Amino acid sequence: MKSRIRTYTLSPASIQGKIRISFITTVFLMFALTIYVFVGFYNILKREQSINKDIGSIKFFSIKFSNAVNKVYTDVLTYSVTRQPHFRNEALNILRDELDPSFDTLYQFAQNSQDVYTRTASMELSEYYSKFKELTNGLSLIPAEELEFYVKSRITPITYKINKEIDILTITQVKKEASIQQRQAADLQNFYILLGALLLLVLLISYAVSDRIIYTVKRNLETLDNYTEVLKYGNLPDKVQVTQDELQDILDDISYLTDNLNKLKTFAHEVGQGNFNTEVVVFNNSGELGTALAEMRSSLKHISEQEQNRSWLNTGVSRLSEIIRKYPDNIDELSDDLLANLIEYTDSSQGGIFLYNGQTQLLELKACYAYGRKKHIEQGIEIGEGLLGTAFQDGLSSVITDIPKDYLRISSGLGKAAPKSLAMIPLISQNIRLGVLEIASFNEYKPHHIEFLETIARIFASTITNIITNQHTKRLLMEAQENEKRLQAQEEMLRQQAEQVEAVKEDLQHRYYELETQSNALRQTIDNLTLPILNISVEGVIIYLNPAAARVFDADTETLLHYNLFKLLPSFQEEVQYLQENTLVERVVYHNVSSGRGRTTPYQTTVMKMASSNHELAFTLFFNKAQENVLA
Repeated sequence: MKSRIRTYTLSPASIQGKIRISFITTVFLMFALTIYVFVGFYNILKREQSINKDIGSIKFFSIKFSNAVNKVYTDVLTYSVTRQPHFRNEALNILRDELDPSFDTLYQFAQNSQDVYTRTASMELSEYYSKFKELTNGLSLIPAEELEFYVKSRITPITYKINKEIDILTITQVKKEASIQQRQAADLQNFYILLGALLLLVLLISYAVSDRIIYTVKRNLETLDNYTEVLKYGNLPDKVQVTQDELQDILDDISYLTDNLNKLKTFAHEVGQGNFNTEVVVFNNSGELGTALAEMRSSLKHISEQEQNRSWLNTGVSRLSEIIRKYPDNIDELSDDLLANLIEYTDSSQGGIFLYNGQTQLLELKACYAYGRKKHIEQGIEIGEGLLGTAFQDGLSSVITDIPKDYLRISSGLGKAAPKSLAMIPLISQNIRLGVLEIASFNEYKPHHIEFLETIARIFASTITNIITNQHTKRLLMEAQENEKRLQAQEEMLRQQAEQVEAVKEDLQHRYYELETQSNALRQTIDNLTLPILNISVEGVIIYLNPAAARVFDADTETLLHYNLFKLLPSFQEEVQYLQENTLVERVVYHNVSSGRGRTTPYQTTVMKMASSNHELAFTLFFNKAQENVLA
């Protein structure tokens, strides 16, 4: 139907014009507000990312530079103690490959910073680093006897100053980062205040426009309300007034509606008396209401039939539920009685209940009524076999009216005849398929028959589950009682074993104390020996050494413990490898051992295989001073 109201207008005098203008205004304001939010957040986030990138880079390269300085200092310190050139070379390599690139990058980031304290700290750090490089590169010119004093008096102080400047630089960045975050928080707070003010302004404008529209609509609706006030009490208005807006067409339609309501009154009276065949013409029987009234008459007739079917279903469910409650623990008797009453109540002629046997994995006939199919009695049905096996496999109810020839025949006084309808309802409880209810009739099953069968099938399946659960619970209770007796006997046996274990534990603890005492005495004896003894791992790490062994290298025990012997005596790595590759238990070798003060002493060294405390391979070394002519 073509509308008599204009489809589009922007005139403020019309209702739709006011709505469109307010909508366009609101959309424009929201669009502008969205752009403002996006630009504001983008600028804040962009500034935060740029600042955090510079600060993070300075902090990262500060830590990297500090670690490299400490590594160089460690190697220099070790070189001053051991006089091994490779420590000095390692320090110079780190200085060239790690320290210089790290400092150059750090200095570049610091000089590009807008913070004057960062630039000042980096300049001071540059001076200290230049001095540190000069001192480190000059190690090769220092005599061996002056190395230790040179490192402690000159390199150690400058290293301390570099680390201090790094700490100052890092703390400066942390303070700068905190200051920037505070400033950003203030910017965000101001941004949110302005955003809230703009949003409030948009809401006020929208409220003012909508209030004006509501006033116009309310005024026009009051005119319609005067007529609907009359109609709602079942009366008809005498005369319809004229307005100046879109509601005039509606008032004309009210006048036309009044005429048809008189006809509707007559129609309602006849339908209320049960006369569903009335032919009262309302809206010329062509409009939606005229068609709806005709459909209403048909619906009322259908509702009456549905009410009868619902009453039949509820009565049947109540009756068969009473039968189900009579058999709380016997599935066979329950199946027979339920099937007989179910066939009688649905006016069916034949039926059967098939339950699934988990051991045979077959559907077995549990109860039957008027069955002439011997195959179902003599053997089970496999899952997915035929109509019945398929119904169980799918788990869906099905009604078959096109029954295969010779599938099922019902005996009656008139002979054998094929049924008209065959219903197969799965028995399902808690999503577990238990079986299938199959029932046949000479009459066609209606939807309310199937609904009734499905309801009874759910109740029956739930009852079967409860019976099986109760039987299983009884068996478990008996087994639990037997297990309790066995557990009591086992508990007594375990108690006796626990007493025996406790006695053994006390004996072992006593032996442990004795062994620990002996071990301490043995370690004290070894520490007091004048024979230098030293234990190392396969990798050459010193696991243990007595004071005599420490004196061989003119160092204290704590300094050499966990130090790599191969760095002090590289040739011993070949001896250890030789013992590993051969079946020898020990090997005697002769070496000149250099002490920390530059003295060289000839030693006859015995290297022996042994096992450490964690059962890994280790080696023990015994140092005996050898005659110099032996080494010669």
